[in-house]
Amino acid sequence: MARIAYYREWRPQNFDEVVAQEQVVFPLRQSIVKGEVGHAYLFTGTRGTGKTSLARIYAKAVNCLDIRNGNPCNQCAICNAINDGSLLDVVEMDAASHNSVDNIRRMADEVLFAPVTARYKVYIIDEAHMLSGGAFNALLKTLEEPPAHAIFILATTEPHRIPATIISRCQRYDFRRIPLDEVTERLRLIADNYQIDVTDDALRTMAHLAEGTLRDAISLLDQASTGIEGQITRDALLDLVGLMDDEFMAELAEALLLKRVDRLLPLISQLMMSGRDLVQSVIDIARYLRNVLICQITSRPEEMIQVTGRTMRDLRRLAGLIDRKSLITLIQGLSALLGELRWSPDLRMSLEIGLMRLMGEIPQTTCAEDPLTVDEGVPITSGVSEPDISEIEPAQTVPEPEEIPSVIDPETVSAKGETPGTVDEDPAMPVAKDSVEFAPTPSEEPIPSPREEPDREQTVPATNGEAHAYDPVDDSVDEDSAEDLIAEDPAEDLIAEDPAEDPIVREGVMEHDQLINSWQHILDQLIELGHIDILIMARSSHVSYDGTNWYLSFDSSMQSQYERCSMPDAVRILSRLVSEEMKQPVTIITRINNDNTAKTGATAEPEWLSRIRKVCRETDVPLEVEE
Repeated sequence: MARIAYYREWRPQNFDEVVAQEQVVFPLRQSIVKGEVGHAYLFTGTRGTGKTSLARIYAKAVNCLDIRNGNPCNQCAICNAINDGSLLDVVEMDAASHNSVDNIRRMADEVLFAPVTARYKVYIIDEAHMLSGGAFNALLKTLEEPPAHAIFILATTEPHRIPATIISRCQRYDFRRIPLDEVTERLRLIADNYQIDVTDDALRTMAHLAEGTLRDAISLLDQASTGIEGQITRDALLDLVGLMDDEFMAELAEALLLKRVDRLLPLISQLMMSGRDLVQSVIDIARYLRNVLICQITSRPEEMIQVTGRTMRDLRRLAGLIDRKSLITLIQGLSALLGELRWSPDLRMSLEIGLMRLMGEIPQTTCAEDPLTVDEGVPITSGVSEPDISEIEPAQTVPEPEEIPSVIDPETVSAKGETPGTVDEDPAMPVAKDSVEFAPTPSEEPIPSPREEPDREQTVPATNGEAHAYDPVDDSVDEDSAEDLIAEDPAEDLIAEDPAEDPIVREGVMEHDQLINSWQHILDQLIELGHIDILIMARSSHVSYDGTNWYLSFDSSMQSQYERCSMPDAVRILSRLVSEEMKQPVTIITRINNDNTAKTGATAEPEWLSRIRKVCRETDVPLEVEE
């Protein structure tokens, strides 16, 4: 006799054997007891939760000759025929392979005839969302007014693909994912029945990998019973299914958090040689760090994480090596890296470079704010003195103090209670080994509180546009410096009658053609890095450069483009790319011009148009371009 898979042999045969679906079992069973049978049902839910099995049980219950408290007897001729699949009055159709209009029309013609043996003709349409539009239309009238002897049961994993006209004619029941404990208990019952030597940790791991689907969990047990010799342990199971064990994950996560490239690269090499999928490995790393985050957030992570005691101790230990904000940033970076790997021609190189880039974004001091205590009550601190790998991103290296523009935000200074002239360390950027302090020069004046009126002899003229400045070294903005940046009217000063006086083309800064070429190169880099949203919004701006500041000017009708380019992430990315292009720290300033303010700067326009602009400017020929 051919061997039958475990999930088929252990398919539930009555309502009592259905696992963790009481919200569906109870109303269906009550309809049998009361004799109030509906004509159409829609079963929705994830795979392996019992939709088709419950449809077969219901078909037996409505036709059973010896019904017992709503349950089929599984002993009469009708029940045995349905279990064998030989009853002509119960038709199970796979809509994935029978999704045409002709299949549904044939079924609609057959449903008119009375059942041969049973009381009802039951049509079970599995994967109903795969039916074509014409097939749904052909089913619609029959489903609305079926014969009294017909019952339709539609099962689907994607109810959103079912037309609303079909859903409105059915009684809908949603199947939930099965809880971890329920799946583990069912697996233990099956293992004991077949005398399979398996540990409790291995069973919980199977339930965890199944993600709430009982069929997947039973299939894993079936695979492990034949693929593992001797006792089935958790490590043997992970090796069988091609997943990383907890010890390897802990070592890899520790190398990431401690910024140890010398330990990270051998682990990636080991991962590569094991034949595991690198894309799936990134997902596993992100999930492991998510467990570390849970250990930081909650005092009882055991209620949310189903792992062994040793793994829980590793998670608690790693939770003390990094602060919460940096850990969240790292997990988000892994999610972004996952998208890059899907289109990378060299997965290993992309994974190594991507992980090293993420390590460079972790601040030097990343000890958790509230160190957790494990084992014998010893508080965990980072204690990390390994060399920083921030040199892999030269664009983010902190320049010499004299090259850094003094920009301090008065609101930030007032909120933190700091003295003017002190530049705070940016927690989102790597810092050098030796701390750098910036002392105020004697010529600098104290910055007044934002609530006080500044005492100045000179008044600052109002600007025609709004401005946002971002410095790659310091996020704070000095009030005097910020006003100096936007004090001059763009319409009067940025557009000069003499091209030699224009900050865009003046000698010693950058020619107009060079500015356009540099801006186009920056836009190309945005495409390579995958920041398409920033590219679309930024390319409509008019750019200009005065040697220190890079201006992005938007028309008043481009409010959405201006807001997107003014977001901190966009400003940070643009600042890094522009600084790399200019080979010096550059401040990004985004502003929006009023309707009466002329367009300034250059755009990423075609080369032929740029040449015409240059010739007209040199020959004093007026040029008007209609967009």
